[in-house]
Amino acid sequence: MSEQNYEEVGKIENEFYGYSLFTEVENEILRAFNRAVMSSNILEDAGYAIASEYLSQFSDRDKGVIMAVLAYMKTNGIEKTRKDINANVLGFELKGNGNVAV
Repeated sequence: MSEQNYEEVGKIENEFYGYSLFTEVENEILRAFNRAVMSSNILEDAGYAIASEYLSQFSDRDKGVIMAVLAYMKTNGIEKTRKDINANVLGFELKGNGNVAV
């Protein structure tokens, strides 16, 4: 999708220019993983500006969790990250104040 097409498409409740926001996903880590993968795909397909705008849709806490998942993915790869999330054994936990502890 070109940048011109983005201007023609509106924001829908669970979508941002046709990209899912994953608001229906209840598990915070899985939701962050989905958003991390989506933001990486947007960056590759549509560029930095659209990926940045996608990420701006989320709260500071959500962005922090997304960044933690991206860092984990960078270190361990996407498949191990996916497996670890599915097994619920990621190497970090969410604190009540929104900080991520490694």
